[in-house]
Order: sequence, then C-alpha cells, then structure tokens
Amino acid sequence: MKNVLILSSSGLDSTYLVYDNLKKGNRVTSIYVEVTNNSCKVEVEKKALVNQELFFQKNFPNLDYYLKLDNTSVSLRDVDYDLIFTQIPIWVFAVIFNTRNIDEVQIGYVMNDDAISYLQDIKDIYNQFSSISTRELPELTFPLAKLKKHDFISKLPKELLENVTFCEWPSVVEGIMKPCGDCPACRRYKNEGLYNKIIKESHQVYTINSKDFAVLSDEIKTENYGSINPPEQLQVITPYQYKLEFPSDNN
Repeated sequence: MKNVLILSSSGLDSTYLVYDNLKKGNRVTSIYVEVTNNSCKVEVEKKALVNQELFFQKNFPNLDYYLKLDNTSVSLRDVDYDLIFTQIPIWVFAVIFNTRNIDEVQIGYVMNDDAISYLQDIKDIYNQFSSISTRELPELTFPLAKLKKHDFISKLPKELLENVTFCEWPSVVEGIMKPCGDCPACRRYKNEGLYNKIIKESHQVYTINSKDFAVLSDEIKTENYGSINPPEQLQVITPYQYKLEFPSDNN
C-alpha cells in the first residue's frame, strides 16, 4: 500500500488515476489547484470533484481518500508570459507543499497530450526543489503516459463518468454544465468520439460543420452518423450536456 498524491482536475485522466489507485488499495490524496482564468470552469470542476469524493467514500469505505481543494488561487488573466505551459509551474509548486507523508506523486498525462514530450523536463523542474527541501521529495510519475483515453474510459463506472469535466470554457445554467464546443478540449473529445461515453444522453441537437466532420475517423463517422459520407444536413441528436448532481448544503 502506498500513499499517493494525485493532481486532480475532475478530468478523465486524473479521475481514472484516483479510481485505479483506490482499486489497488492505495491511500490517495487528491489536490486541486484553483487557476482563476475562468471562474465558471473552476465552479464546475470543484463541484464535480466533491461529487467524485462522495462516490469514492461510498465505494471504498475501508480506504483513505482525501480531497484537498487548495486555497492557493492564481489568476492568469492579463498576464504577460512566455511559458509554453503556463499551468505546469503552478501545479508543481502546489504539489511541493503537499508531499509530507507521500510516497509517490502522480500526474495523469496521456498519449497525444501537448505536454507528453516534456515529461522529463517537468520531472527535472520538480526535482530541483530537492536542493532546498528539508526532506527527500517523493518520486513524480506519469502512469498513463503510454495510454490513450480509450484504453481506460470503459473501466470507469457510469456514476464517475457523469462527473468528469473537460471543457475549458463551460457555461452553467441551473446546475447544467454545457460545453462550449469550440475550445481545444471540446474539439479533441469530438474528434476522438468520447462525447457519447462521457455525457448523459439528452435530445439537444448538435450541429457539426463540414470541416469538423472531415477530420473524424471512419469508425466515429459510422457510429455517430451512420455513414462515412457527409450527411445532407450535418446535424445529429447526440449527448451534449449533463447535469452535475450537487450535494445540498444541508448534507
């Protein structure tokens, strides 16, 4: 049994990491760092994480799971920066201050992520803090680096999938999270055919343009549109929103 610290965002990758570690019998501390470049995104992610915590406590009652919503709030608005990945230094810095009694730190990067070519660089940045630390830092690992999302999405229970977030610019109306459909994350999930696996079924019509349709694989075209040829009207009734069942303040 290990004490594992996981950098969590309520996204698919970190959610699976937590679930997989608990199934293996490890103790898990899940840390969320609030980056206030989008307040709506922060709200959705935090509430999704709280729902995930309820699931983990219910389904793994004999294991330790601790969710920490880090009080450190960092704003990236109107900041002049020249970093390739603006959030990585913030995440690493937050992790450093939460490693006491931790055996291993895990971050859920998967194949095709933008940062996948920089994993050793991230390790090097993390390990540089050892020289000014009073204790040895736990190992930083990337357990999903050789996997794709399709390799593990089917292993997550439906209740967890309903509380996985991905959109970078969502809107929330009366507890309904609606993906924007245009951010890089939304486009990636469309192109990889992950919408139907994550989002609860609704009857909202999503209109796809010919450019988006052209980049889909033949398998996804057939699954979602019934043909590899563009339909006469590029519309399909498809899952495109889901409801986060937020716990009431009285619970």
